[in-house]
Amino acid sequence: MSRLIDRDSQAETAPSHDVRFARPSTALADCLAGYHSYDIRLPAGETREEIFFPAWANIRFKLSGNDWAMRYGKARIDPIPMPALFGPTSCAGFAEFSGGHMFGVGITPVGWARLIGGDASRFTDAIVPLETVLGADAAMLDERIAAKAGDFEAMVETLETYLLARLARSRPATAELARIMDLLNNPGIESVEQAAARLAMPVWQFTRLCRRNFGFAPKRLMRRARFLRTLMTLRAPSPLPWTERIEESYHDQSHFIRDCHDFLGMAPGQFLARAQPVANTSFAERTRVLGAPAQALQRASDDDSRN
Repeated sequence: MSRLIDRDSQAETAPSHDVRFARPSTALADCLAGYHSYDIRLPAGETREEIFFPAWANIRFKLSGNDWAMRYGKARIDPIPMPALFGPTSCAGFAEFSGGHMFGVGITPVGWARLIGGDASRFTDAIVPLETVLGADAAMLDERIAAKAGDFEAMVETLETYLLARLARSRPATAELARIMDLLNNPGIESVEQAAARLAMPVWQFTRLCRRNFGFAPKRLMRRARFLRTLMTLRAPSPLPWTERIEESYHDQSHFIRDCHDFLGMAPGQFLARAQPVANTSFAERTRVLGAPAQALQRASDDDSRN
């Protein structure tokens, strides 16, 4: 757990946030990108905006507080339906909130195939009621998790129990999905054709698998992974300017700047100068508990990189 302040020693009106992460069980390790909890308190009438980086799908529950809103580019979802399925995202989301407690879990592409099913591309850059994909189970889960609100471990156990039962009823995922996750995060793979050749499958089949289970065509997914790798590097303290720390696969600074505008909607300098206390705590805590600061950088073959 990470705390901005000690609530017991500060006034109740002072801003505070608790951010927690937990690993899934071994049986669900390929399917889940980690459980998470964000408990944020703000003074009455105050609102904040924080960045959620491009990610895999997520299931989320609101435990307390006012409604949240989310902005993807020019599209705005207000209020966010709860409980909700957050579909795979191609760009950063900007969450607007005035405080509250949210609990959820990330769903990897393998998890999408086994726990959700259907075409992930139908839900990209979208947030829909959880009942859209889980039916009546959504309300049941919402009630059970709400009964455990305030006990992170109990909420994790409740959701894990449900997902294990769902996993037991599912079909095995296509073996290539885990390999694709690794290829997308391999800096040595620089083209869709190169990745498809590694998988020994035609480009059209590779593209179809990506769209159905990852939500996007492989070119977009590879660009997203490269951008996030570089962005996470730039966040680390260094005496070098950001212009000297971008990934070598970027042709030049302007190439990275274009990606920054595409994925974040702002220039690199704007992002690095931005105050984002919750996101900064999340980066540190996610890395400590799950091994990496961003969901989309998870490698299926490396347990230490699960996030």
